[in-house]
Amino acid sequence: MQNARSASFDAAKSMLMKRLGGFVVGLATDYSRTMSGSAQQDKVQRAMEGEMNTVVQKMLNDSEKTCEKLYETQSGTYQSHTAIRVSKKEMLDKMSTALSDSEELEIEFNRAQFRKFAEDRMAKI
Repeated sequence: MQNARSASFDAAKSMLMKRLGGFVVGLATDYSRTMSGSAQQDKVQRAMEGEMNTVVQKMLNDSEKTCEKLYETQSGTYQSHTAIRVSKKEMLDKMSTALSDSEELEIEFNRAQFRKFAEDRMAKI
């Protein structure tokens, strides 16, 4: 029973990470294009992706189950379905803080502009 619960929770976090990972890459690419010259774009983009992925990973590691359904199959094994929730507002706040605290990105980063840019993109997913 516990193995089914653990596997379900891990699968939920993995699915959310895949979805957010794509969002992070797209956000970093789009934002770095608007903020930096072409010579710096790749460097800024990689640094932003690294910082934002770290934030997402920490949030997923700290996430809690919001809903769980456990079923016993006819063969006597267990099947579990788990839902987790990550706050968009909290994630954007933490990303903004991480990016503004990064020495590598401090010249390129405008917190207010990033927040508006990210909120527009987040509203679409």
